[in-house]
Amino acid sequence: MANRTRLGLESLELRTVPTTFGLPWADPTRLTISFAPDGTPVAGRTSDLFSSLNQDRSPDEWQRDVLRAFYTWSSRTNFDVAVVPDGGAAFGTPGRLQGDPRFGDVRVGGNRLTPDVLAVTSPPDPALAGTLAGDVFVNTNYRFKDTPYDLYSVLLHEAGHAFGLPHSADPNSPMFPRFNNTRTGLTAADVTAIQTLYGPRQDDRFEGAAGNGTIATASAVPVPTGYTGATPLLAFADVKTAGDADVFWFDTVPGRDDDHNVTIRVQSSGLSLLAPKVTVFWLENGVPKEVANVKADSAHYTGATLEVTFDGKDDDDGTTRRYFVRVEASEDGPFKTGRYAVAVTFDGVSTVPPANLGAVIAGPYQALGADDLAALLRNPTGALVNRDGGTNETPATATALGPTTAFNGASRSEAVGSLASAADVDVYRVTAPAGGPKVLTVNAWALPGQAARPRVEVFDAAGGRVPAEVLVNDGGAYTVQAAGLSAGAAYFVRVAGTGAAGNYYLTADFGAVATDVRTFAEGPLPAGVTRTDTLYVGQAQLFHFALTADAAGVPPGATVTVRVIGPSGTFVLTATAGETVSLPAVLLRPGEYRVEFTATGSAVPVTFRLRGNRVTDPVGPVAEDVSLLVEYKDPDRPDRFRYPDDFLSIDPFYWVPGLI
Repeated sequence: MANRTRLGLESLELRTVPTTFGLPWADPTRLTISFAPDGTPVAGRTSDLFSSLNQDRSPDEWQRDVLRAFYTWSSRTNFDVAVVPDGGAAFGTPGRLQGDPRFGDVRVGGNRLTPDVLAVTSPPDPALAGTLAGDVFVNTNYRFKDTPYDLYSVLLHEAGHAFGLPHSADPNSPMFPRFNNTRTGLTAADVTAIQTLYGPRQDDRFEGAAGNGTIATASAVPVPTGYTGATPLLAFADVKTAGDADVFWFDTVPGRDDDHNVTIRVQSSGLSLLAPKVTVFWLENGVPKEVANVKADSAHYTGATLEVTFDGKDDDDGTTRRYFVRVEASEDGPFKTGRYAVAVTFDGVSTVPPANLGAVIAGPYQALGADDLAALLRNPTGALVNRDGGTNETPATATALGPTTAFNGASRSEAVGSLASAADVDVYRVTAPAGGPKVLTVNAWALPGQAARPRVEVFDAAGGRVPAEVLVNDGGAYTVQAAGLSAGAAYFVRVAGTGAAGNYYLTADFGAVATDVRTFAEGPLPAGVTRTDTLYVGQAQLFHFALTADAAGVPPGATVTVRVIGPSGTFVLTATAGETVSLPAVLLRPGEYRVEFTATGSAVPVTFRLRGNRVTDPVGPVAEDVSLLVEYKDPDRPDRFRYPDDFLSIDPFYWVPGLI
C-alpha cells in the first residue's frame, strides 16, 4: 500500500492511558528478543509478520533492520538485547515476565491494524504486563518499501517504548509521536533519557583501571580451587565500544597425557548482538605467536558462537605454557558492542558435556566466582551457589549489595543466591541513592530447573517492616515494591523460601517511578457466601490481578478464590490466608464479566483485596475480528463510554461492586 499520507506512530499505551513510563526492565542485562512465526495467536487473530515483510525483502534484511533499531538504544546504555528462538506460543500466554524459554522477553509480531497506526508496543511495565511486556506489533497492512515509512525508523520509535521511554516533544527525536522524517539515530536528549533508566554502559569486571586490551594488562581467566582441567574455565565480559578489546590469559594444566587440544569458545549469541573476533597466541621469546583465529562476518547479525581448537602444547621443558585470548569486535560484523562469554576447555581431561556449558553461559552467573561456576558446570540444576552457611540470616550479618549500576539518583543491585533448605533465609543490605524519595522494586526469581520459591520482605534500619506491595507471586517469580523510601537510607531485603532448596536471582532497583496499582474490590468475605461483582469492559485490554487474603483472625488454611467469567473465558486465582498471589496478565475482550469471590476454611469472614490495573489492549481494534470491536461507546461523545445504569466515563472499563 503506497499511502503517502503522513501517519502517526500511535503507541499502544496512548489508546487506553494506563501505562506508566520510566520503569526499567527487572533484568536488563539479559533482555532477549524473538520474531514470532506466522500463525502465532494474538488476540483472536494470528501474526503474519513474515509473509508481509518477506514480500519486499529477505528475512535477513528486515530482521537486521529491526535489530539495528534495538541496538541503537542498547549500545548507548547498560543493557543488551539477544536473539532467541520463538516457538509460536500465543502472545500474552501466561509465563515468566523474563527468561521464558518459549520466546523472547520482547517479541516482534505483525497484524493488520487500523489505518492510523504503523506499529504498536505493549506496555513496558514488566511487573504488570506479564509476557506481553515490550512486545511489538507491526501493522502488516503497510508495505515498508517505496513509502515514506522505513522499517528502521518505525522500529526505532517502538524500541524506545519497549525499553520504557515515553513520547518526546522534540520533532528531531525518534520518540516524537508522528512520523515526520526518516531517522538515523538518537538525539542527545534520547541518550540521556535511556541512560536515566539504565545508566551509561559500564566497564566489565576485568577491565581494571588501565583496561585489559594488551598483553601487559591482560586478565586471568578465573581458576577454581585445586583446578585439574575437569571443567572449562569461564569468564563473562563486554566489548564496551567499537574499539574496545579484551585480552585474557590462562596456563595449561599438567596431566593431559597425549591429548593436548584446547578449545576456546567465545559466545555472544544468546547474550548480545556482538559479532566477535577471537585471536589466540603465546609468547615466544617475548614475541606474540598466533596459533588460532576466527571472526564473525556480516551474516552474524544475531551474535555468534565461535570456537577454535588448537594443539595447546606445554613448554619444551614440560612446564605449563601461558596462552592469551584476544576478543574484540569483528571488522566484518554489523554490531560492534555487547556481552560475551569466553570458555577454555582442556579437551583431554574435561568431563563436562557441551550442553552444561551452554546452560551456564545462558544464566545470570557473570558475577559468580570460579568455584561456583565449576560446580554449576558439573551440575547446572543441582549445585547450590553462594552458599552462606547460615551467616547472613539477620540484618546484623546481612550481605551488603553495592549497586551494579548507579546513575541519576537511581541504582540497581543484583545477586545470585541459594536457599539450602525450607528454613533457610538470606538477608541483603541495600542503600538508597541520593536525590529525593525513592521507590524500591525487588524481584526474586527461581532459576531454571530450581524448585525454590523465593519470597521477599523489606525492613528499615531499625528493623521495622517496610510496607511493600506484592505485585507478582506466580510460577517462582516474586516482585514487591515499596514507595516513599528515604534517600541515603539503608534497607534490608529478606529472602525466604516456601519449600525445596534451590538457587534464585535477586534484583533491587531504586528509582523514582512506582507501578500504578489500584484496588478493584475488597472487604470481609464470609465462608459459604459468594460475592458477585460486575466488570464491564468497553475496549479489549490486558488486566493484571493480584489477590490478597488477610491472615488476621482466621485459621492458617483459610482461602479466598476469585473467578472472572465472561467473553474471554474463565480465569481463577486462589490465595491462602496471609499471602498474595497474582495472575499473569490476561486479555479481556469487550463485554460483561461476572467476578465471583468465595472464601473457605474459616468460621469468620476473611478480609480480601483484589488489586492490579488494566494494562492495555495489545493489538488495537481489528475490523476483521468482531470480538474486539468496542462496546458501550456513547453515540453522542465518541471519547466516552456509556455503561449500564447510564454511567458515563472516559475509562475503558467499569467495575460495579456486588452485595453480599
